[in-house]
Amino acid sequence: MLRGHEYPGTVHFVLEQAPRALIMTRPSTASRGGAGDRAQPSRQELIERFLELRPALARRFAAARSPELRGELGSVTVHQLEVLHGLARGDVTMSQLARRLDISESAATDLADRLVRRGLAERQADLRDRRVVVLALSEEGRRIIGRIERQRRKMAESILGALSDAQLRELLGLIEVMVAGAPTTESAPR
Repeated sequence: MLRGHEYPGTVHFVLEQAPRALIMTRPSTASRGGAGDRAQPSRQELIERFLELRPALARRFAAARSPELRGELGSVTVHQLEVLHGLARGDVTMSQLARRLDISESAATDLADRLVRRGLAERQADLRDRRVVVLALSEEGRRIIGRIERQRRKMAESILGALSDAQLRELLGLIEVMVAGAPTTESAPR
């Protein structure tokens, strides 16, 4: 869990339960004879800190997965899981799949082939236009996605349980800004 601690003269950020404690320390202006305001980490230091914490957070999520589900998923890749989650919302054509994943249609077809071979998806004729083939979840794919979704919800509740409702709202707002596309470095307010 990420905790921020302030002590006179120093700001500490510690990630507990990581392979090593990640600590960022910066003297405050008060210790240098300033007006008592605490020194803020530079933008570069904050970016470095983000890069340090990101893998640790990913490990937290990965560690929360059940061993049975990990074994069941075997060598299913992140792209394949992304496709399965998308298929849970509805069938897609190869061109729709390619656009969603920002890959070529041939790469989307290869990805679909692998999911079909594993029995997680199946190709079907589109009910509106029999000439069009769509990719849909198979029964096995639906079963796996159901388990994954239940496990993901449990993991998220566990990990995000360390945050207050206000902190969670703030975190989601920040993530939404990043997903939408932050302004360029030159135009970003600081």
